[in-house]
Amino acid sequence: MPAPPRPPAHPDAGRLALCLSGGGLRAALFHLGAVRRLAERGLLARLDLVSAVSGGAILAAFLADRLRPWPDAGAGLDTDLFDAVVADPFRALAASNLRRGLALRALLHGSLVEGMRALYGRRLSARGLDALPERPRFVFNATDLNFGTNWVFERDRVGSDRAGYASPQHPGGSARWTVARAVAASACFPPLFRPMRLRFAPERLRGVRRWTARYTELAARIDLTDGGLYDNLGLQPALSARHTVLLVSDGGAPFRRLATRGRAGELVRYAEILQGQVGVLRRAHLLAALRQGRRRGAYWGIGGASAGGDEALDGYSDALAAEVLAGIRTDLDGFSDAERAVLENHGYARCEAALRTSLPDLDGGEAPFRLPFPEWADELRVRHALRHSARRRLVGRRFPPPRPAPPFLMTDFLSDGT
Repeated sequence: MPAPPRPPAHPDAGRLALCLSGGGLRAALFHLGAVRRLAERGLLARLDLVSAVSGGAILAAFLADRLRPWPDAGAGLDTDLFDAVVADPFRALAASNLRRGLALRALLHGSLVEGMRALYGRRLSARGLDALPERPRFVFNATDLNFGTNWVFERDRVGSDRAGYASPQHPGGSARWTVARAVAASACFPPLFRPMRLRFAPERLRGVRRWTARYTELAARIDLTDGGLYDNLGLQPALSARHTVLLVSDGGAPFRRLATRGRAGELVRYAEILQGQVGVLRRAHLLAALRQGRRRGAYWGIGGASAGGDEALDGYSDALAAEVLAGIRTDLDGFSDAERAVLENHGYARCEAALRTSLPDLDGGEAPFRLPFPEWADELRVRHALRHSARRRLVGRRFPPPRPAPPFLMTDFLSDGT
């Protein structure tokens, strides 16, 4: 049987690609601080690609839903506007205990992953994939278990290079292709979440690169799991585009050294080791490419050494980052005022340090450097406030939102003439 024709490749639209790693709500809050700094410097408006995984996909979906229209190139995004449209509502989301809502919806929809899809549809975005902006191009990444490769959800296609691609606008099925479904598939971490199963008529899939004797059987029932199993940095879509400057925000956890307990603990540990090694290899490949000049870009991570070197930035020390911040839990439990503020500060400072060190010639404006929460700059206060932040609680936490979230989008804000 001849292979179906391949669709035209995505044109390389420009220079800047933002990759948001996995790591639960901890990573999402870390990314929020980095995105704030990019917005201040006018770089958010120049993005051509946003590629996200798991926790990063949560924030990416929120940005795609709230920032409408996307900021215009040439000027930084006003801080008050960013707070009103993005930061304040997302902080309120992170303060709530999403685990309780997930459990209830899992009972109603028959599985945890479908419950997560319903939860994200209500709390993040109810839009379909076809409502994503044309620019920047948003890509939500999951792992295709059947073919062992990266699976993408985009505005104009869903699929992988080995299974093929389908259009989200196909007749009679557009309602299933939502942003919430894409985020849920990207974030269904095993073994807690079973894979998300999608059914296809194989003849609807186009652009297959590699056929197997069992292609029809495998393509008819696709199983998707956490995108971090294949690529926790969300690099794959960015690496496939030429002449692109990579901006990589890594909120993933460093490998934890601990003893296993019981059969369930062993299963979790297997997944952690495999995912940890994937992350190490991806990170090492990226940093080597940046050092050797084969790629241009900036990388900043939640733990380890700062990319800023001796830059005089009012960020946190490498010791605090490695010992405290990188160990904050990654689940969907509520995050306290201190946790939200410190993670945002950390992402903001690490992003700026990486840009100054790795991309000093990148034209990004002259916005002053100001931590979002300067009152949380003292490291002794941070250590005390976050001393229990690594612990997971069975009944969960719940914190009041920082302040009421305004019920409007950026279009409403701009229509007031402000």
